[in-house]
Amino acid sequence: MNGSNSMAHLEHIFSLINAKKLEDHLEAYMKAGFVVSPQTVRHPPGLRNGFAYIGCEYIEFEWVENVRKYKKGKKAYHDVFRKHPAPFGFGFEEPNIEAFHERLEKNGIKIPKIYSRGPSDAKKGDAPWWSFQDLAAKLLPGVFPFVLRYEKRDYTKGRNAYCGPNKIFALSGVTFVTKTPQKDAVAWCEILSPRAKPHKVDGSIQVPIGPHRMEWLTAKAFEKKYGRKPYMPPSGRFASLRKTGLLHVLSDDLETTRKVLSRAGRTVTEVEVDGQHCLYVEPIKSDGFTFLIREYSLAKWKKERATLGQKCVVVSSRG
Repeated sequence: MNGSNSMAHLEHIFSLINAKKLEDHLEAYMKAGFVVSPQTVRHPPGLRNGFAYIGCEYIEFEWVENVRKYKKGKKAYHDVFRKHPAPFGFGFEEPNIEAFHERLEKNGIKIPKIYSRGPSDAKKGDAPWWSFQDLAAKLLPGVFPFVLRYEKRDYTKGRNAYCGPNKIFALSGVTFVTKTPQKDAVAWCEILSPRAKPHKVDGSIQVPIGPHRMEWLTAKAFEKKYGRKPYMPPSGRFASLRKTGLLHVLSDDLETTRKVLSRAGRTVTEVEVDGQHCLYVEPIKSDGFTFLIREYSLAKWKKERATLGQKCVVVSSRG
């Protein structure tokens, strides 16, 4: 997206996984037909993270590599989230992160300074990989949020959209489960898309934020719409950071998606949602990600992204 006028949009979501080996977890996603990054990255406290692409975006798996560093630097929520994994971290990309900071300050919202850094194992004097704008969790209810810019990314070029053997090519939105759908949706709009207005759709509150459609509903409304209760593992006093019910993703060939995921051992159920045939993919307990997959035209999606100023180059892989 053009850095001069873009708004921060969802770019990745992460979970603190409890797999014995990160490589085994990544291998399971490869078997399920996802394109997995060959690169892992070290972050504090003692983490080494892996990545599975969903088109232009990705899901990230935080994994404890160095137990000593983890115990020394962990936050209060880390042990709970590691014992009962589920998505909680939401990274929103904004090339013009300074303008984002200034807008919030002008609106009277107190936020910390932008800072830049590299991975944990970067050498002294190395150029930073990212710039970060931390956000208080209350600003975006339901997640652990932050805004970032990739300092090594050329924002004038098109973005690779990875599509693997499972034919999944895009993240189209997120559903949140909350007791206060309207209030949470309004809060998200204030921070990420001030011109957007939440609207009611069959028992839920929805709003487009960038290229994604966000949805908020109660647990009862979730069960009615999707035919099952949301997967919400124990979070203790940090439940306010883990209200993610499911990720909405798009496939170019739903039957192929079903076959590939099923062969990989994922629990896949065919469901009707909003009059459309979809696949509901239950989470694996080592990371907690739930997916709802529907078939969509890849060509149409590319045009829609282009209207938002994002040129996507589809990179297909047969695995």
